[in-house]
Parts: sequence; C-alpha cells; structure tokens
Amino acid sequence: MAHSPSVTVYLYMNLIKLDPSAIIPVEKIDCPMLIICGDDDQDVSAVEMAQEIHARMNSHGKSALCSVLSYPGTGHLIEPPFAPHCYASYHKGFKTTFAWGGNAKDHSHAQEDSWQKIVQFFRKNPWSKPQKSSLKMLEEYLLIVKNFE
Repeated sequence: MAHSPSVTVYLYMNLIKLDPSAIIPVEKIDCPMLIICGDDDQDVSAVEMAQEIHARMNSHGKSALCSVLSYPGTGHLIEPPFAPHCYASYHKGFKTTFAWGGNAKDHSHAQEDSWQKIVQFFRKNPWSKPQKSSLKMLEEYLLIVKNFE
C-alpha cells in the first residue's frame, strides 16, 4: 500500500503535536543550503516542507542561505541525470510500496537541470577546511574500516 502526501503530512503533523522536539530547528543553520523537490512527490509534501524551511530561515533573516528548486511533474527521487525514472518501489524494511510520483519527461528535465545547479551551488559555496574534531572522527572511521578489510 502506497502512502499519499496527505497521510504523510497528517502523520508528521501529529508527531509534532505529540513531540514538538521532532521539529528540526533549521533556523540555526548558518551555511548555504539547496533544497530540491518535485511538485508531484507522492511520498511527502516536499514543496510545502521546503517552503516552510525557507519561511523559517526568512523569519530569522537567513533567506539568502536557503535556495529552493521545485520542479513540476517531478516526483520524490530526483537523482543524477540519466538515472531511470522510478514512479514507485517496494521498501523491504517497511514491507510496503511507496509511490514516488512524477512522469519520465519532467523528471528527466529536473535531473539534468538540478544537477547543473548542484554543481554551481558547490562551486559558489566550497566546503571549508574540516575542524580538528572532524578530522579525528574521519581518522577513527578509517581505522575501523581498515580493521574490517
């Protein structure tokens, strides 16, 4: 059974009512972010959620840090260009089928356009040098991986 956006939003909104800590404090983000969503997302109300994030950033004077790309006729899985369009798939963990939405033509356009904009975004906003704690975590991770080889 596929989940519809209205069911997902209903569940999400009720979770927030039950536990307000479920709201991610995006207004605390101090780096540029790029949100990409499809208008025909059948899994979540991605456009509405992106608009909410942008509104919260704007209310804290951070709208310049938040860019939203929204594509008509496009579903949930906006992957790199030339990946096949996937309208729905079975999720083994949840033991249900999820509808992702979109149509092949619009989805392909969104993949190509968003990819170019992702590349531009990272060229404009290069990563800063990692902090010492990040390097230590990376070293620990690499040590763990090496032990499994």
